[in-house]
Amino acid sequence: MRIFIAMLAVAFTLSACGSYKPTSNQSHLDKFPIDKTKNYLIWRYGSVESDLASVFCKVNASGEVDDCENKEASNKNRLTFEAFEGLFGSYRVTFKHDDDYFLMTYAVSARTGKYAFVSGDSGQRSRIFKIGDATFVSNFKPGTVTVIPYGWEHRRSASDLKRTVEAGLKQAFGERASVLDVQVARKVPIDCTKTSSGFWEGTETKCKLK
Repeated sequence: MRIFIAMLAVAFTLSACGSYKPTSNQSHLDKFPIDKTKNYLIWRYGSVESDLASVFCKVNASGEVDDCENKEASNKNRLTFEAFEGLFGSYRVTFKHDDDYFLMTYAVSARTGKYAFVSGDSGQRSRIFKIGDATFVSNFKPGTVTVIPYGWEHRRSASDLKRTVEAGLKQAFGERASVLDVQVARKVPIDCTKTSSGFWEGTETKCKLK
């Protein structure tokens, strides 16, 4: 399994402090679906690009991460967050609160359970984010906004980040945001090993949380 993570060595060109980042207008925010049936995800806009698509894979009771990256989005072990739907549809919005910028997306299909981030790509898959020795893990459920702390890790505690995101959601979506719960994903060490499955099947990578 090719495993990727947003331990981004190459920063988004708009990530410099004080850089202007275009955000969704209010009419777009007003049309963005907010309800308890969806999984939502927030990244720090500026640490990642606005067209980021993310894949999370199910973690079993032993801490093993399912090899789901090449499976269909309908597979229960895969949690997929796309940027766009068709030619004109969108799964995402961008907004700001004070000096923080947010990229918010919702899952193609809602899931419940423990999932780990395994891959991210943007720029029509021209930029792929490689895994390091840790990944982001959370217990997903519908009606919950999961915040990936990448880019905030050395700036804010989890509790402070949670409050900041809650304030940002209320500013962007008004009272509609009150139906959502916010949680911050944990950064967890991970160990990956590659094994050969033979000439025709290639190499398989198995990962387990430490």
